[in-house]
Parts: sequence; structure tokens; C-alpha cells
Amino acid sequence: MNKSIRVVIQTQIKENYGAHDWVGTGECPQYWKFKGGNTYIVQASAAEIQSAEFWDTLHACVTECDDYYEEYIIGETIVDLVDFNESDYVEEWEQPITCGIINNPQIFEKPTLVCEQFIKEFEGPIVGVRRWEQNRDGRENYTVVETKKVA
Repeated sequence: MNKSIRVVIQTQIKENYGAHDWVGTGECPQYWKFKGGNTYIVQASAAEIQSAEFWDTLHACVTECDDYYEEYIIGETIVDLVDFNESDYVEEWEQPITCGIINNPQIFEKPTLVCEQFIKEFEGPIVGVRRWEQNRDGRENYTVVETKKVA
């Protein structure tokens, strides 16, 4: 399938500082603090972006909400690969998460977002890469691989 489309999703993250001392009984204290967000660059085909199932899966994989943490979508843009320039959507200090949806029961039990994010030194070179799988239940199979440092 030709993955000639990029879906750029911007998220906002909030953390409930009130939940840090909560023992789990009664109502959870509410003291939410905004913590930035993520930029997901999702590879997709023209057929996929026309599917409600694609969008449902994508939104379910990217968003998360419980008493302690929330990540929600604040914007999304569809761009043809020919017109896509990462710097139009990502600040120079930011490391986007590139990913694609795999919806194949022979590979994953449920539709899964396969993600990768480069690790960069502050204003320096890339020093590693994070990889993980993300589905409706959260992140799993998280790995970090360091790159070789050049002397």
C-alpha cells in the first residue's frame, strides 16, 4: 500500500500533581499541570485516511486519560508526501514521533501504532532512538538504542 500521505497530530499533555499523594481511595485530588505535548507524524495511504476505522484507531492510540495523566489531540493536518516538509510542523528543538498503523491480526492482536523517536543532545547530534508499539491500552515493547558517538 502506497503510504504517500502524512498525518501530523499535535497533542497536549497534562499531569495531575494532586494524584501523586493519593492513596487510591475516595475522590482523586485535582491539580492538573500542562506539560507540553507530542507531534506524531503518521504514514498513511489515501485509502486509509478516508476510513473511519483509521481515524478511530489513530485517536485511540494517541490519546490517553486516567486520574494521573492525560494526552489529547489539539490539532491534526493531512499533507501529501510531495508537499511535506517536517520543519513546517516541528520546532527545531522538538523530536517528532514517526509512526504507522498496523492493523493485521497475524502481527498484532489489536490495531497498533508502531512508533519511533530520535533522541538528540541539546543543540547537538542524534544520540539514540526510541521505539515502541502503542495501542488502545498504552505503550509496550519500549526500547532505546544508543547510536555510536563520533569522536
